[in-house]
Amino acid sequence: QSDSLVDTTYASLGASSPQLNDYWFRSTAQCKDKTHDHMSRDDWEDASTCLFPENTWFIKNLPHNGVETMSLAKVCLFLLDENGQRSVWDHALYPQFMYYSGVTGEVGPYSAKAVPDKYLPGDVDLDGDVDADDARTALRVALKMENITETGFINGDIDNDGQITAFDARAILAAAIGKINLSVDEETGEIVTEPLEG
Repeated sequence: QSDSLVDTTYASLGASSPQLNDYWFRSTAQCKDKTHDHMSRDDWEDASTCLFPENTWFIKNLPHNGVETMSLAKVCLFLLDENGQRSVWDHALYPQFMYYSGVTGEVGPYSAKAVPDKYLPGDVDLDGDVDADDARTALRVALKMENITETGFINGDIDNDGQITAFDARAILAAAIGKINLSVDEETGEIVTEPLEG
């Protein structure tokens, strides 16, 4: 679901999306072409059920107002190709699932870990601090005992592998007790861990 004004399932003509009460969502739909799938990196959207799965793009976190227009214009110019209909596989910068960052004003590949609002590496519960509670929550997410927001998920994916595991929880705990520092690489948007002296 987007912001309760536009429903992702209907806007995409059939994508499988979690409903508001879904705790863990993974569509059972299968793409007809087994060489690829149409699942979003966070498993929240399955485009294989769309009417046009090869020609439907998703941009997470895109608001109705206040979008930095040049970034979105680049995406639109790419999609409006004079040589025919583009496919979601045509260009690495414009994959099926993209992300809009309210911080940078850019639209880009979701895998590029675009920095979202409230982005603080390790802050899984989004309270503005990295502490033992974040490590506990990350471990519960790793064990599939708890669900968190998308921003919390990005904050908690310390090793940038697209999932939260016990490794991530351990790294968050190490950051909470001052053993390591968590920062963000400005170019890639990925979380960087650095040991602290002492």
